[in-house]
Amino acid sequence: MPVSVGSKRVLLHSAEKGWLIEPAIVQIDGPHIRSIKTYPNAEQITAASHWFGDDLVTPGFVDSHTHLALSFIRGRVNSTGTSGNLVEDVFFRLEEKITPADVGAFTRIGAYECLLAGTTYVWDHYYHADAVADAMMQVGLTGNVAATLQDISGPGKSDWETNLAFTQALHGSEYHAKLGIALS
Repeated sequence: MPVSVGSKRVLLHSAEKGWLIEPAIVQIDGPHIRSIKTYPNAEQITAASHWFGDDLVTPGFVDSHTHLALSFIRGRVNSTGTSGNLVEDVFFRLEEKITPADVGAFTRIGAYECLLAGTTYVWDHYYHADAVADAMMQVGLTGNVAATLQDISGPGKSDWETNLAFTQALHGSEYHAKLGIALS
């Protein structure tokens, strides 16, 4: 079903003017942008099904599998230096020590990196999913967050019931949805 998205600040590109931000309505049908209509001023915009006021509307990439909180480890682990299982021998040992506050801090860094690279929606799952969701909302990155559920081995094996309860409690949360976070 087609939707129209309007804002006082829509990022546009033209061959003549380059990149600019103008009041506009973007007509979207599924994954396709069907049309963009610009206006000299925002007061002329009257028919957008989704009005974002002063919020910036811009196209963005989707990352379909990420662990934002692992941004802290990027470039620090070399699989050739391990003789066993990289996940169990290296990642699990590090992940056993990180706290929800650590996950929040690392996720904010990963979320900022996404936005700087043009990624505006992610599918993320990790430990302390509530910290992941909160950090994404603080930064303004949208996405789908799922808690890591482990019941046999791994750092989350003793927290699986808490993580499942978090997921169930927030599934369908209007508060999170308004801020661009879906939980599954």
